[in-house]
Amino acid sequence: MPRRRILKRAPVVYILMQLRFAPILAMAKYLPDIQDALRRSGFPLMAEDAVKEVRVELNDGAVQTATEHRVAWHFQDAGKTAAVVLRPDSFVFHASAYQDFERFLEAALKALGLVHHGASLGPISGLGLRYVDVLCPDAQGSADRHLVAGLAGVEGRAFAQVEDVPNATGLDAVRERRMLESVYRTAHGMLVQRVIENAGQPALPPDVLECKLKLRDLHANTEGRFVTLDTDHFRSEENTPFDLSIVEKGLRDLHAGTSAAFSASINDEGAASWEQ
Repeated sequence: MPRRRILKRAPVVYILMQLRFAPILAMAKYLPDIQDALRRSGFPLMAEDAVKEVRVELNDGAVQTATEHRVAWHFQDAGKTAAVVLRPDSFVFHASAYQDFERFLEAALKALGLVHHGASLGPISGLGLRYVDVLCPDAQGSADRHLVAGLAGVEGRAFAQVEDVPNATGLDAVRERRMLESVYRTAHGMLVQRVIENAGQPALPPDVLECKLKLRDLHANTEGRFVTLDTDHFRSEENTPFDLSIVEKGLRDLHAGTSAAFSASINDEGAASWEQ
């Protein structure tokens, strides 16, 4: 039976929490106070841009996506490894330097509290937590060997073993890329897990590559196959009054899902390699 392990070298390359709230059309008016508070709290860098946002929502039990172009304000730390992204109807705290969930949660809630103090955020409409892990190949082989059997996929050499297919033995098929998406309904919302395997370099989601944070070196262009685990656990709310304690509990609930999904996806060999 899979069990959660405390990993000293967790393969997290990116983590994000998002809070959606009732739109504040006058958000720009509150930016000077918000920016000053975040600057004093360790986020001195600021930028404004128009972004393409992909929204994932639950509608009548189905997961739907929509793309919008909207303004966003970015408040980064000096090392560009953590940042707040503020929009008129959402707050994002994301990071590329990860130690553990408790420290991430503490930093996210502190920044959210500063924004709330400046803008008086309205009712909550959604909450999400996302982890992107990258499993790297090493001297012992490709990273896919760390996955449980149910996520292993079909190797190309299996094609040659199919009977009654003319010339199947000469196909010489080699798997270079693989994608698998699973959607789960949980007690706390919807959980989407994507497994992306790629030869030679990790396949990171486009929004992570464009996140404006400094990502750690993943030793790309090496031999072997990388595996990306992209796990997103989110839920919709209906006019829940804003309260930091409600947000904290919600994120802890969502973290139970992302943690369980990761632990259920890797085998003992993989877990042991990151415990050291």
